[in-house]
Amino acid sequence: MLLRSTPDVGDSNQTRTMSEPEPVQGGRDAYLANATETYEVDPFRSSVMFSVKHAVGHVTGSFTRVEGTLRFNPSDFAATEARITVDARSIDTGNPDRDKHLRSSAFLAAERYPEISFESTRADLVDGNVFEMPGNLTMHGRTNPVMLQVTYLGMATVEDGVKQAVFDARAHISRRAFGMSLPKTLELGSFLVSDRIDLIFDIHASQLNAPR
Repeated sequence: MLLRSTPDVGDSNQTRTMSEPEPVQGGRDAYLANATETYEVDPFRSSVMFSVKHAVGHVTGSFTRVEGTLRFNPSDFAATEARITVDARSIDTGNPDRDKHLRSSAFLAAERYPEISFESTRADLVDGNVFEMPGNLTMHGRTNPVMLQVTYLGMATVEDGVKQAVFDARAHISRRAFGMSLPKTLELGSFLVSDRIDLIFDIHASQLNAPR
């Protein structure tokens, strides 16, 4: 799957407004048919955020280039399937020097491994509009299982009338499980960077070929 480039500031897609998501009632949504449909992740509204504990606080940031597809039925969350792809080179912590270091071979090795991908293996209803989605996360050339805790937030309408399903998904992973170890002197005692990385997927997905 090819990743899209971040659009120019003048791109009209970036300036489109959207409504607040309609509330979900009992896992049902009046805007969607009771069938599993294909949705495309909106790369202009979606992002993957992260937080990692540092020796002197927390480092937070995001990956700004995200795309993918979902198979989704609001009446049957167990039918949900997801494939999300992130451009590792799009990491942004608000500090260019730190971003360069995170893209380097010391962490993401983003030039060698430009894609971070998640592919679900199933989905299990937890309660109401919350479901769990186990799957495989590939990053830094390694693939490991990960569990996403997903909340379906409802439908939003963008300015051109397109309906978008909105999701919040959260997970935590081990940095070292993906081969991103620090020198032993930094792994002892108080870590300079924690092994645990918290992830938040902010996903807005448009139903393909949906009537406006």
